[in-house]
Amino acid sequence: MGGGFGKSVLIIESNIEVKQRDANNQDVIKGVQIHWLSKRLEMYDGDVWWVPLQHKLPQKGLLKMQAWLRETHNQKVPYDFVQVCGASLDLFDAFGFENKQDFSSLFCSELVTKALQEAGVISDEVNPSEQTPQDVVTFDCFKEPVLLKKSEPNEVNKQKEEKYQYFTGDFVV
Repeated sequence: MGGGFGKSVLIIESNIEVKQRDANNQDVIKGVQIHWLSKRLEMYDGDVWWVPLQHKLPQKGLLKMQAWLRETHNQKVPYDFVQVCGASLDLFDAFGFENKQDFSSLFCSELVTKALQEAGVISDEVNPSEQTPQDVVTFDCFKEPVLLKKSEPNEVNKQKEEKYQYFTGDFVV
């Protein structure tokens, strides 16, 4: 991350880690958080991927998305422990047991999907509360993922890599 790139980029995510203060030097909650990219990279020991957009966001959409993300952070929206499970269990969707849209709490890919809807690049027909990280990275608005940081090889990371073969949902603003 040469040239201070990570010190000038903020990310907003819905996360359960509370090890570090946020970009505003405030305590974080298990939920929507804002961090400097450089600090987040320092505290994360796994692989880090960036999924770039196909096209630059229109200014109006970018501003609307940023306002929604900041408001969500300012409201201290908690992590959605219930709907994250429902999003990953699509087998019950055929029987009418899919997640209902509810943004009073948010999980990672739900936050990203709703932010992209605010920006006008994802249809409002898509239910953010049903999206997994793998669903999100395959949206048509994205290019192929780019590896930003490879984790250090150790037994813990090897076990994580074998167990979790998907991307996490952080949103860069």
